[in-house]
Amino acid sequence: MSYSFHKYWNANNYNSIQGYLSLSNTHNVPLWLGETGENSNTWFTECITLMQQYDISWSWWTLKKFRTINAPLNVPITSDYQQLLNYWQGTGTKPNATSATNALLRMADNLKFES
Repeated sequence: MSYSFHKYWNANNYNSIQGYLSLSNTHNVPLWLGETGENSNTWFTECITLMQQYDISWSWWTLKKFRTINAPLNVPITSDYQQLLNYWQGTGTKPNATSATNALLRMADNLKFES
């Protein structure tokens, strides 16, 4: 058993994890950083160093993300999905249900590891 926590876009210092460390020490249960990501490579490096300093196990949240340089695998945005994003952002026309569904399913297929 462990206490699992999330860490995003905050400082990589003792103060940012002090509450988790206190919880762990109070109940004699190890910590697991089970979700983190969406940050810069520098932030990742500092985070790993901090976790190792306090003997906290960790894992990146996403293996594969859309249009990114800070994940092990990258999924390019398809043109039909970009049209859907444009609509959601208020800069594009509303797609019909079939087009929207196909765009989402194509992106889901692209998330498969073999893709």
